[in-house]
Formats: sequence, structure tokens, C-alpha cells
Amino acid sequence: MAQLGIPLARLVVAATALALLGGVSEPRAEQAAGETAAVPTAAALFRGMVSALTGGAPDLRSLRETVTVTSMLQGQATSIEQTLSVVLPDKLRRAINSPMGEQAIVINGEHGFMAAGDHKMRLPDERIAESVAQLSRDLLVLVSRAGERELRIWSDGSSEVDGTSCRIIGVAYRGVDSRLCLDDQGRVLTQSYDGRNPTDGSPGRVVIRFSDYRLVDGVLFPFRQQVSFDGVQLVELTVASLEINPTLDPSLFELPSAD
Repeated sequence: MAQLGIPLARLVVAATALALLGGVSEPRAEQAAGETAAVPTAAALFRGMVSALTGGAPDLRSLRETVTVTSMLQGQATSIEQTLSVVLPDKLRRAINSPMGEQAIVINGEHGFMAAGDHKMRLPDERIAESVAQLSRDLLVLVSRAGERELRIWSDGSSEVDGTSCRIIGVAYRGVDSRLCLDDQGRVLTQSYDGRNPTDGSPGRVVIRFSDYRLVDGVLFPFRQQVSFDGVQLVELTVASLEINPTLDPSLFELPSAD
């Protein structure tokens, strides 16, 4: 197989940082223990979040966005522009354009591969699981799954972000959990969960800070996301463009045929 090229290597670096920060974790026992009594309040907070982000009608099927991802790993900053195509809840294509053509990482359900031109290479199982977990925590995936039995919600106290008070809810979808800090308008200020450091694989706490919310086709979306690990910022995502419910060619997510 021909080499996939340096641009894809840069894509893999950025995607690896995001994937490792989105490592798989299960809800802790103490979270579930207090869930029953807190569900009504948590459910109301989650409904407020759905209303704030989608106007209460989460008719979300797909999205396409252009994002600049700046990764700060080992003291060096690397920025690349990516196009993300998503079919909710479990298909993702993360691509960059280079002189060699489009190069991409694709997740389709529980399968994943890297692609460059006619060359495709299956992703390791661990990378696939990490990417699936990342998708399961995505804010638009969560609001689009409102009412599904696979979605668990519980209250987890209150906090403050940059002087703004917020209520915390825990959310788990398909066994992947995180905590969302919601302001009094239902917007998500931060999302936190247990992940791994992309530089050395050590466990720690990942916090995503959402800001620069803009309304696009009825969806309120954070155009800036800052990702930190144990208090140190590692990744920043800046959205340049966003389309809600575009028609996406199924071939974008087509799995390579078995050899």
C-alpha cells in the first residue's frame, strides 16, 4: 500500500488528540445511586437544554461543518482545517484537502478506517471505540436522542463558570457519560468527563468550554470549543461554517470491502 502522506499524518495527530481526550468511560456507581430522586429536576434541565439549542424541536439528522483545529501537544501548536460530515448518531467523516487529494478518517457505527484516494486502512479497535465515545458525547447527538431509553440523565449539583452560575446534569448515552454545566438559559457552558492525555495516555479530567453561540437554521451552536486536560488547554476548535441537515452522500461513510 502506498504511503498515506504527511497531510494525513497531521490529520491523524489532531484526530488522535480529540479521540484520546474522548476515551470510553462508564457511569460511576455513586451517580446511579442518587439518580431516581433527582430525575425530575434533571429531566427538566435537559428539556431546557434541548429547547435552548434546538427550539424544542430536535429534528436533527445530519450536519456538515468546516472547523479549524489547533492542537497544542508537546509545546507545539499545529492548526489544520477539517470538514466534518455527520449523520446522527453514529456516522462521522473527518477530512482535509491536500495537494494529494482528500484524506479522511471515517467512523460508521462500530467500524472505522483511514482513507487517502483509493487507499483505505482499517483503524485499530481502540481508536474506533474512542471515536464512537466522542460521538456519543456530542451535544447535538445528545439533544437528538431526547426521549430514547438509551439516554440516562441525573442531577449533579451546581457550579460556576467565569462568574456565571450553572446547574450540572450527568448524561449517559450508550454507556458513555459526561457532565454538562448549564446556564439559566439552557446553554451548555462546559462538558467534562474522564479521558486520557494524548501525549502519554495517562488518565485525567477532560473539560470542554463552549462559547460564541450562534443561531444556524434554528440550532444554537457553539462556534468555539476549548478542550483542556487536567487544567491545561490542549485543543481549540473554531467553526468557520455549519450546515444543519444537509443531504450527505452515503458513499462518504462507505466501508472498504473485505480483502
